[in-house]
Amino acid sequence: MFSYARNSCHRNHSRFTLCVFHFNENHPERWQDCPKCRDEIETEMYVYYATNEYNFEVLENPPDYEPTHCNSCGSVIVLADGCYFSSHDGYRCGKCTAAKPSISINDRTTPVLLVRHLQLRRRRRGAPNLDTRLAAIR
Repeated sequence: MFSYARNSCHRNHSRFTLCVFHFNENHPERWQDCPKCRDEIETEMYVYYATNEYNFEVLENPPDYEPTHCNSCGSVIVLADGCYFSSHDGYRCGKCTAAKPSISINDRTTPVLLVRHLQLRRRRRGAPNLDTRLAAIR
């Protein structure tokens, strides 16, 4: 059974480390020195993927970065924690997204972790989660 639990070392290392991203992209250098990895990932996420507890070896001197802010209310968004919306004009926090959702193909917005946010919101209200609803449909 699939789970979002983070109690599997293999799953965590495979999904949440720069090491595996680097390996999957077939970059030739060590991941700690790879300029392609540095350029392809936003600095905040680069630092998270290179320094979190799922690494066997962490990046010694991670770069500094400015925190990400919500375009609507200005609150700080921690990209590694999820619960935000990303579009062509920036990020919105979960609260602003829930207050004014804008999932539209016409304005070219892209939901990022929005499904997880909605699942958590439904779960707090006692509604069945998405997996239960999908199982009922099948």
